[in-house]
Amino acid sequence: MDQLFTFHLPFQGFGTTTVYPANFASVTCFKAKSKTVKLKSWVEEEIPDQPGIYGMLDANQELIYIGKAKKLRTRLLSYFRGKSREAKAGRIIRETKVLLYETTPNEFSALVRELELIQKFKPKFNVIGIPDHRRLSYIALTRTPAGIVQLRRPTGQESALYGPFAGNRIIREAVRQLNLVFFLRDCPQNQKMEFADDLRIFSLPLTPGCLRYELKTCLAPCIAACKRDEYRDQVNKAKAFLEGKDPQCLHQLLGKMKSAAKNYSYELAAILRDQYDQLSRLSERLGWLRQTRMKQSFIYPLPSIDSRVIWTFIQNGLVLESHYLPQTVQEKETLIARIQVIFQQKKIGQRLKPSVDSVLLVAAWFRKYSAQRDNLLTPAQAIQLLQDRC
Repeated sequence: MDQLFTFHLPFQGFGTTTVYPANFASVTCFKAKSKTVKLKSWVEEEIPDQPGIYGMLDANQELIYIGKAKKLRTRLLSYFRGKSREAKAGRIIRETKVLLYETTPNEFSALVRELELIQKFKPKFNVIGIPDHRRLSYIALTRTPAGIVQLRRPTGQESALYGPFAGNRIIREAVRQLNLVFFLRDCPQNQKMEFADDLRIFSLPLTPGCLRYELKTCLAPCIAACKRDEYRDQVNKAKAFLEGKDPQCLHQLLGKMKSAAKNYSYELAAILRDQYDQLSRLSERLGWLRQTRMKQSFIYPLPSIDSRVIWTFIQNGLVLESHYLPQTVQEKETLIARIQVIFQQKKIGQRLKPSVDSVLLVAAWFRKYSAQRDNLLTPAQAIQLLQDRC
């Protein structure tokens, strides 16, 4: 990237990206020395009115906000309109001492780049004030010997992730029911586990960490009530359900519910009905996410501000990388080889990135610009078009 103004700060710029072709964007930095009007004048005179992302640093040289814009100059000038700007914009600009911007090829790449950078840097004004129910979480399987299924934000330590989900209260209840149905523990991570097949020097009585063992809703690995393999089998069954491979638990719940109702055990039938409803909705949501990812594998051609065409590779809803349409035979052969490599790696779309998941962003984009779906290319179509080029 072109550095028009060089200055030495702990923050060294946004960094590289594969969202758009290498060396496309330029980063410009400017430090406001005293009055805000100087910063405003710089925006008016120097920043282009084209797609891009921008960042704001405070007096401690920390990145406090990242934003995107279809027109950078217009968007940034809105921060200086005291009477018409939002209250949050006023707080941001008052703390801003340095502005950075990065031009992007088009509006779509600005949208994706903004998400990438927010997840990377987590600036305080992009994070604070967001209600918990609006933050995306995942159902996570922990790596511990007695694995836990829980709803949380990714940490990178999970053995598997499913999601993302909004509306945490509803999903959290579904996770609770999942643990009940598969007899998995939901106690704190630091609860000591002892399995029946563990070697112990002293055979002392163990006390369960909660009432679920007495209620027969947990295998209770905390008191050596099950073997490691027995507990692992239940974790694998829960995993198969979350991956849509085994809906057997739903059939069993439905059968038990009908049997309870037939035997006039209406209270038990109501409990089973609630479990069935919660897990059915969870299964439907996960199924929708899987289908969305499967449908979102294509190459997206879009014009760039430099009058060239860019092909963006999207696999299972994840924006992987972008390339200019080749102008030479060597570039054409290189791009064909790259398409073959990327779209043969089927596991890419299955491996959720804890830092960024663009599935919902891509889906929302094509809901807004549905006509652009007509321009999408399958990998085979893209390769054929390249081979037909002279």
